[in-house]
Amino acid sequence: MKKFFLLVLLATLPLLSFAQNQEVDPERARALLEELDAKHESYKAMKVDFSLILDNRQKNKKITEQGHLDVMGDKFHLSIMRTETFYTGKDVYTYSQDNNEVTISSVDEEEQMSMSPLQILSSWNEGFNLRYLGDAEIDGVQSTEIDLYPAERNTNIVRIRVTIDQKSHALRKILQQTKDGMLMTYVIDKLTPLESLPNDIFRFNKNNYPGVEIVDMR
Repeated sequence: MKKFFLLVLLATLPLLSFAQNQEVDPERARALLEELDAKHESYKAMKVDFSLILDNRQKNKKITEQGHLDVMGDKFHLSIMRTETFYTGKDVYTYSQDNNEVTISSVDEEEQMSMSPLQILSSWNEGFNLRYLGDAEIDGVQSTEIDLYPAERNTNIVRIRVTIDQKSHALRKILQQTKDGMLMTYVIDKLTPLESLPNDIFRFNKNNYPGVEIVDMR
């Protein structure tokens, strides 16, 4: 699935101290990420239910939002925080429930490569240093954790942590920490691989949004 899945859903992790017996082993980390990447690429389509935890430590504010993502090829439909994003593979439709407004924009070829919220895995193999943290029981599930650190220090990302289910080898969560103290955690509640999805899912239909204001920026 065009390396869509690891770096969409991004979550943040606090700057906690590492365990004394942590293993570095970047090659093992790379092998696990390659396996996870191959697993997601094998899916022709998928539905993903997830939770997004936003923790703003500077403002001492923490919220949890439920989201849903449909993906097929380079098309996706994302619903989170009263906003829906439709990507047809060419144009992006961003609908705001609060304003009952949809903005339409085109993206160039380079932007298309990073449009999917599941784009994450296409970034790990360049621009990040990898660290295998080992196995642990997390939320009652035996899991493996890998940290990714930006090779360049001028990025806003401090660290990304990927948690993989040991038994199913499936992605469980992604955590991301930024320099401004923002922590984001994407928790995969349910991932359903499918053979296909209706194309209508990825198209914005104004008939389903009575009175919507359309802002076409193409």
